[in-house]
Amino acid sequence: MLYNKWWKNTGTCHNEDTKQESKANSLGVANVGGIFVVLFVGLALAIFVAFIEFLVNSKKNLSTDRVCTMSTI
Repeated sequence: MLYNKWWKNTGTCHNEDTKQESKANSLGVANVGGIFVVLFVGLALAIFVAFIEFLVNSKKNLSTDRVCTMSTI
């Protein structure tokens, strides 16, 4: 019964307010600015964490791989 109601007997929409214009506001920077703030803060945090990981791994590799550069030639 619900399948027939919603899929087969869709009918037409009779809206009496179709003559009235929509008063929806367009999305501007003021409306979606918070999204960009969150994105930039997340990006800065990710770069900071990647830099810290690079430093930690570089120090770890330096202490374990004490190889003279002249011995590889």
